[in-house]
Amino acid sequence: MFLSAEQMKKSLEPLKDVGSFWGIIFLKCKQLRLPVGNTREIDLYSAIREFIEKYYKPYKESAFFYSCFRTLEERDRWQNPSVYLKYLKTNTDTKKLFNNPIENLWGWKDNYIDILKNIYNNHNNQPIPAFHLAVWLYREKEWITKTTPKDIIQIFKQDFLLNEQEISDFLI
Repeated sequence: MFLSAEQMKKSLEPLKDVGSFWGIIFLKCKQLRLPVGNTREIDLYSAIREFIEKYYKPYKESAFFYSCFRTLEERDRWQNPSVYLKYLKTNTDTKKLFNNPIENLWGWKDNYIDILKNIYNNHNNQPIPAFHLAVWLYREKEWITKTTPKDIIQIFKQDFLLNEQEISDFLI
């Protein structure tokens, strides 16, 4: 079974209050297993671009991707991937969050959870609705008939390697 179009439409509404950092950069960095307190060489820009291509381009032939997250204007939903690559290079939060975010050396700072809480609170973020984000990310996945929302959330947590503290601090 596939998730219904009705469920997808329902799930987009709560995502409009979530900052895009959480659904793109944070999830990809978690998936990449960035080290904590250290760095490793990784082409994060290419990884983010691939992530956007995979999860946020419902129309694959388009040069743009769909942002289901908070935007200034509703018309800003279709964006160029370079927006997030520029964010990584210029955003002051990024500089606080990552060890040596230069070249291709990336890693979380030792206190990345505290920094994430600060970013989260300072930008008036709403808790990340795990089920609704998973509905968007897995919109093309075929599920077994007896799949429950709890099952989908569990797969989401596993796929993005979320730890218990991240789950309790940022997800609902």
